[in-house]
Formats: sequence, C-alpha cells, structure tokens
Amino acid sequence: QGTKLIEGQDGWFFPITANDLTIVGEDNVTIKAANNVDNGAWATQNFVTIWGENVEINNITFIAQDGIDNPNKVIEILGNNAVLNHVTVNPNTGDFSGSIYINATGIKTTLNDVNLNQGRISLSGADQTNTLILNHVVVDLAGSSSEALWTFWNPNQAQVQATDFQVTVSS
Repeated sequence: QGTKLIEGQDGWFFPITANDLTIVGEDNVTIKAANNVDNGAWATQNFVTIWGENVEINNITFIAQDGIDNPNKVIEILGNNAVLNHVTVNPNTGDFSGSIYINATGIKTTLNDVNLNQGRISLSGADQTNTLILNHVVVDLAGSSSEALWTFWNPNQAQVQATDFQVTVSS
C-alpha cells in the first residue's frame, strides 16, 4: 500500500502520476491487490489511479481488492489521454470486479480490446467535454452481483464513440 500524499490523502494502492508513461506487460502479467480494505476514503476506493497525462497500459490483467463493501474502482482515470490496450479486469474472490471510472472533465480516454469481467464502466465524473473511445470492449456480467448491473453509466452525457461494444449477461 502506497504512502504518497495526493489530494490530501495517503494510502493509495497504485497511483500513476507520471506523464508520458507506457506500461507493457510481457507474457501473462497479472497485477493483484494484496490488501482488502473497506470502501471508505477516496484513496482506498481505487486500486489503480491514473493522474498522469498520456498514460498507456498494455497487456495486463488487473484484479482489484475485495472489500467488505466490495471493490469500488479497479481503475480510476483522472488524466487526459489515458489508453488501456489489451487489458482484462477480473474479480478477486467475489462476484464484482469494480469500475473503470472516468472521473474528470475535459479528458479523452481510449479502451482498446478490454475485457471487464463482472464490472462496469462509469463516467459519473465526466461531462459533455469528455470523449470515451471504445474499440472491442466486452463487459461480461455473467454471475455478477447487483453492484455490476448498471453496466455503463454516463449521467452527464460524455461523448462516446463505440466500435464493437458488447455486454454479456446470464439469466
């Protein structure tokens, strides 16, 4: 668990603050949270928090923490021009993996070949000045808890450009 102070809070798990950063997983890279915490302060709600501009993450599977109240955000995006390529998000031991959460206005985010298993995409912190590009994104809700049932939340009408966006559900 990190101790870097950002926004007056400490305890961030995986903060990315650098600009112009590319992270590439070689072979089968999985990054899994080691700590399970209550869904309390902002710092403990996120597994990965991206503040940096022009951050690209490639070929990684993320498994967020399980909290007493379930995970909140597996990846929160606050920096402009974040790109997730060939990323998979899986739940830890529960039936909800958390949100890919865009939580800043005026930013562009791109998801290419992303598999979000038992999770959701939320743009609740975005508005009409945001652009989200979805290229071959699959949200698989089979076996999910009720936490995941609102798969895609865009309450403030961010601009979304989708090519091959799929949602899978079970009975």
